[in-house]
Amino acid sequence: MPSGGYIGGVNVTKRNKDKQDHEGGWNFQTGLGPSALVDPKYLLSPTNLSYGGVGNALAWDVPAVLGAYFQPWAPLSIAGNGWLAGKNWGVDETVTTASLRGNLNHELSSSVTLKGNVGLQFVHTQQSSYSWENLQNVANGVLPFSQGTSYNDVLPQLNLAFLLPNQNTIRFAIAREMARPRLDQLKASIDQGIGTGAGNLPGGSAGNPLLKPWRADAVDLSWEKYFSNKGYVSAAVFYKKLNTYIYNASDGNHDFSVMVGQLQSSGYFPSGVNPLTIGTLNTPENGQGGNLRGVELSASLPGDLLSEVTRDFGLQVSLALTDSSITVYDPPSGSNSTIPTNGLGNIPLPGLSKTVWNATFFYEHAGFSARVSTRARSNYIGEITNFSNDRTFQYVKGNQITDFQTSYEWQEGKLKGLSALFQINNLTNEPYVSYQGIESRMMDYQTYGKQFFLGLNYKL
Repeated sequence: MPSGGYIGGVNVTKRNKDKQDHEGGWNFQTGLGPSALVDPKYLLSPTNLSYGGVGNALAWDVPAVLGAYFQPWAPLSIAGNGWLAGKNWGVDETVTTASLRGNLNHELSSSVTLKGNVGLQFVHTQQSSYSWENLQNVANGVLPFSQGTSYNDVLPQLNLAFLLPNQNTIRFAIAREMARPRLDQLKASIDQGIGTGAGNLPGGSAGNPLLKPWRADAVDLSWEKYFSNKGYVSAAVFYKKLNTYIYNASDGNHDFSVMVGQLQSSGYFPSGVNPLTIGTLNTPENGQGGNLRGVELSASLPGDLLSEVTRDFGLQVSLALTDSSITVYDPPSGSNSTIPTNGLGNIPLPGLSKTVWNATFFYEHAGFSARVSTRARSNYIGEITNFSNDRTFQYVKGNQITDFQTSYEWQEGKLKGLSALFQINNLTNEPYVSYQGIESRMMDYQTYGKQFFLGLNYKL
């Protein structure tokens, strides 16, 4: 039984998001158009695209050009512009959590002590979303639409730490875990359409207000060895059995007969055209099964563990190797597309880098300190914001970012308590690079430059 006391409580949290996508066209000022020469005074220095093998590209002051040649911009309304339906939506989520935890503290023998905790959470989630359904040329082009659901989760967890002789520790943890969907995945919006030709397929994309969370059963086991409270080494293995996960599904046999029938009633199709009713709908769905597993190694090694000569130096390192059996399908963009020219096909679990490592080398002596830190990850599938302000997948090239920091603290005299800090982040100006399928098909290349910080601190 727990011997270190109990703690419990109830927590209620609410999340909501309203997205309004204001879009519209630009029109030339009266007397201008359909084209106009841009005054050279609006030209800027050419943009260097040599990283992609393109060279320099023309650049100009866009706000100044818009003000000089175009009429004031006004957003379009959703009514009559059905293509805006899927870009405007709202989501509400209420989560009620009741929890109870008991602490463990037992001497199992004269040399082994057990510490840890055991707990339970009961989680009730209620979610709903409103939006509009795009029906192309029917009435005003859109109809209001709302949907939602609720579900319960019971999340037990157990954490054990066995304190062994010679400053060794064995840790074991088992738990049921959950991670909720992104709010934009819960949107109720439906965007669908079909061309006027006889052979065109209907298609569309939608959110999923009925989406359930990621759920997993997780087990962790680790060993830690400490050295006179000065340093440590550790090794850990972990395993997650995914019961449900979230992925972008592509249903190629979706029935669009309601939409097609409404379009037929409105006279949308030319005489003699018999439109197809089965097409592809892209939407987030819950997948089942799969696993995630890995190994983590870490160490903190002060120099005085080796000799007096290296006592002011130190090293901290960690390495994580992770693998997953899960692949998900990223559907093509464009509701009428049948070939995944913009999609990625079967892809690894988004956000997962198979290799991640960190290393910090430091020196500290008589108030002076300096450290160099590097963090790195291998290639992964990233989620970015696209042109329509929605989330989409892209391959992202792995990177290695190095930071430098040095400081000095006055330890005596009138300046005692004063310290000065100098820091450089992204020392090598590592770029962010995304690509399509293979690294030579570059999609995005951004450099953010180095960041320099200089600061003073004073402790009373």
